[in-house]
Amino acid sequence: MNVKMKGVVAVLIFLSLSAAGISSMASLPASEDTGRPDGRVVAILFSVWQTEDAKKHFRDVPNLDLLEVNGKPMIEHVYDALRSSRHVDKIVVFAAPEVERRLKLTDDPGTSFIEDRGDAAANLQFGVGEVEKGDLVMFIPSDLALVTSEGLDELIDRVLDERSVDLVFPLVSRQQCERQYPEEARTYGHFREGQFTGAHVEFLRPDLFLDNPDEVRAQKDNLYNLYYMRKSTLGAARFLGVKLTLKYVFGSLSIQDLERHVLEKYEVTAKAILWDDADLATDLSEPSDVQMISRALQQRAAAQLRTPPARGAVSGRS
Repeated sequence: MNVKMKGVVAVLIFLSLSAAGISSMASLPASEDTGRPDGRVVAILFSVWQTEDAKKHFRDVPNLDLLEVNGKPMIEHVYDALRSSRHVDKIVVFAAPEVERRLKLTDDPGTSFIEDRGDAAANLQFGVGEVEKGDLVMFIPSDLALVTSEGLDELIDRVLDERSVDLVFPLVSRQQCERQYPEEARTYGHFREGQFTGAHVEFLRPDLFLDNPDEVRAQKDNLYNLYYMRKSTLGAARFLGVKLTLKYVFGSLSIQDLERHVLEKYEVTAKAILWDDADLATDLSEPSDVQMISRALQQRAAAQLRTPPARGAVSGRS
């Protein structure tokens, strides 16, 4: 599977919805640190059906979100994992109206639905009303059919420890990806610490974002441009600048360099987490991925049948 970015862009996935909403606001005043001990975890589940990969490789599929994988729509695998999470308090689904009907979202008081407008900046503006100061916002795409509630909860546990960080982006090592899914081809970013690909789950603390709504609206076009800049190697070079691009080319760019660059350029504190779960980095980009993901789900189901549930195990939102 070809991931949505090439080279260093692979580890800049955090510039998708999350950084698109905050990276162009370097001049904004910093918000107060609330400590966020009791903030909600809000999951933003966004559609992939209008992405370039979907249009190129799945042109015969009316809506990729509803493509059936092992008996249920792809997006439903992700939605079920979010609903079963012990951390996720609220789910906001950006998708087409037929997805709302298929998932019966109106039956779940913990879920909000917003029609996908096919425009990252427009979606961002409509989504602002769904989050509050102190929340931890998790962005997750509809094509992560292998994600599990347990895997998400472990990651959220780790992210909750980073209370002073605005933006958290997990990275998965090449060794871990090849250990879990050796048949899947990926593009990796080469860093001093090793080779990594970006997990397709990012986290944002929206306080700065919510403190400055007028500036966000004024920056709509810049936010839109930044979102699409991440999809090209040239765009990544522009983001990094000459010095860091050269360091990347010669293999001396570190993850800490990247974090520092985000802070200096955008006044946003970013943290990369090295994470050992390739499920979070395995999306559906080509038709061949359907068979691989389906096979992995079948193997997982068979293993669960052979393993009795843990005594006293409880999952799901209250």
